[in-house]
Amino acid sequence: MDNMSAGEPTGVDEAGRLYAAAYAAHYAAGNLREAFELYRSLVTTHPASAEAGYCQAQILNIVNAVVPTVKGPDGKFVTRLKDGRKYLADWNTDPWDSPFEQRMTPGDLKKAQDIYGNIIDQCTSCHARVDPFVKRKFADISFDLGQHTTPVLEMYLSLAQEDSRNVPFYYQRVSEIYSSQGNEEEARRFQGFVHQTQEGKGRV
Repeated sequence: MDNMSAGEPTGVDEAGRLYAAAYAAHYAAGNLREAFELYRSLVTTHPASAEAGYCQAQILNIVNAVVPTVKGPDGKFVTRLKDGRKYLADWNTDPWDSPFEQRMTPGDLKKAQDIYGNIIDQCTSCHARVDPFVKRKFADISFDLGQHTTPVLEMYLSLAQEDSRNVPFYYQRVSEIYSSQGNEEEARRFQGFVHQTQEGKGRV
């Protein structure tokens, strides 16, 4: 993970404790959503603390990982892979939420895939849980790049176990990958699972 050593937890006051919790969620647990919320909360509640400055750097790391290329609704604010200084204008904006519009070229997709792959590798190497959001982003980008491989298929199957709200979507992707591999029997089987799981499941 990028810049893991930047701003390691210091101090024993409330800001220090909050930063330590956010840092652990970010790098030990691999939970980017929780870390983002904790970093953002600390910036809001302790804006004059040294930890608030550390949080801003860590938030940029998360934003650049989650939204490699993004443009706001007014078209003015862009976050790019190699320029974290061009941060989102609205400090309260959540990088997982709309109305951000992804405008990614195949080259951008490949860079984003590399970022998510590195996050997964880092979490795996330190035996930390991989955030399902990161796993899905890697799988979706791989699928969009035409990489309909068995490892990507297995990632969607894993996601179906971790994210019950989106099971029909994951099974649909599995069916499409099997079809692209010429295994129509398995493709039809998982298409049947899609129909079985669609009712009562949450949105993608």
